[in-house]
Amino acid sequence: MSNNSTWKFIKKGLPFFAIVFGGAYGLHFFQKVRYDFRQVKQEESAIEEVKTELHKAGVKLKDNVTVDSIFQEINEIDTENWENIRGPRDFEDNQEYLRARQKQQQEAAKIRKEKKLKALEEEKLKDTVNEKQEEEVIENSEIIISEEEKYYSEVVTTILEFGICDNIETASLAAKRTYPLGAEAAINWIIDRSNESDFAESLEESSDEEEDMGGYLSQPGVLTSIEAITTPIALRKYKMVLVVNMSLNMGKGKLAAQVGHAVLGTYKKALESEEGKLAISRWERYGQAKVVLKGKDTEGLMDLFKEAKDKGQWAYIVTDAGYTQIPAGSRTVVGIFGKATDVDEITGSLKLL
Repeated sequence: MSNNSTWKFIKKGLPFFAIVFGGAYGLHFFQKVRYDFRQVKQEESAIEEVKTELHKAGVKLKDNVTVDSIFQEINEIDTENWENIRGPRDFEDNQEYLRARQKQQQEAAKIRKEKKLKALEEEKLKDTVNEKQEEEVIENSEIIISEEEKYYSEVVTTILEFGICDNIETASLAAKRTYPLGAEAAINWIIDRSNESDFAESLEESSDEEEDMGGYLSQPGVLTSIEAITTPIALRKYKMVLVVNMSLNMGKGKLAAQVGHAVLGTYKKALESEEGKLAISRWERYGQAKVVLKGKDTEGLMDLFKEAKDKGQWAYIVTDAGYTQIPAGSRTVVGIFGKATDVDEITGSLKLL
């Protein structure tokens, strides 16, 4: 009985299921083919639209291009030849590329020119500002000097005309020592000093005062003109201090040479910056004050050098080559240049050489 039932199922049921599953698969395949065909038609339509737009824009396209034709064209190209990959070819139109390149080069040249002009204008403006500042300082200084020169000239002339003194140096000294009290005070000052030794003592006192304010000047110690005594000490805002390493026991000639090296080195160091150039200009204009002081040893010189650099002063330390008297590499002199008040803060405790 069971064998008959199995046979009937195989005979009738299997064909039924085969027809159902085959129909379902066939319907699915048909739907897939239909979908792919529709997608291909849409892509072809889009490609045709792109081709049409490119033709309108003037872009040339090859017709009837297939994958096989492209593959064959690639195989025929000799890629080892640089001429085949550098482009453009002789038969290709590269005018648009050349125009774009020329435009780019012109724009780049214009930008470079504008930057250069801008940099020159900024530099010129900076120089103008610096010149104006320096001119203002010089004008203010000249006003002060001219007022004092006028005072000294009038007082000296009055003294000479009065007849109490016929020596211009003595009259100039009296005018300076009594400034700004006038000619009468200067005349009384001369009367109070009736012999030459009194004047000599006054000259020494004047020299000591100038030394305390900024060191010895390069002019002679005896005043020879009104100009020499009319430079106001207040204007000597910059000074150079040379500190000698006394532990090396250098001879006079050696010491003098080392101080000379320090002066030159410090001078050059200041000239490396615009601020230093302006400071040097003012320093040269008002006497070039220089002081030589005693330093204890190499460690002391190095401490002074570091302190000067930390406080923004211009500093230079001389290292000897060791040809005479002292070992090679010895630190002989440190030079410090800057505003007198700042330099004095660093070296004020040292003694004169």
